[in-house]
Amino acid sequence: MSMYKKELIKNAHKFNFPVHKPIAELTKTQLALLWNGNEHFDGINAFFKMLEKESYKIQYRVMLARYRGKTTCPDCLGGKFIHFR
Repeated sequence: MSMYKKELIKNAHKFNFPVHKPIAELTKTQLALLWNGNEHFDGINAFFKMLEKESYKIQYRVMLARYRGKTTCPDCLGGKFIHFR
């Protein structure tokens, strides 16, 4: 699954994306770009869409299950839902 990460790192210089900056320090615009991608890389949403499309494979179902766990945000206690679309 490192293909998506390699694509981002390879192309980050084309749109000045800070690949070495902690995710907590990214701006809202940078986070949206990370999730949605651009013409240079696909983004995290595309990765999850690929997993869902290929979910007939057991390893993809396991990976999806790992990321679909329910957690409660410690800051808003589940009262706020942020979309980056």
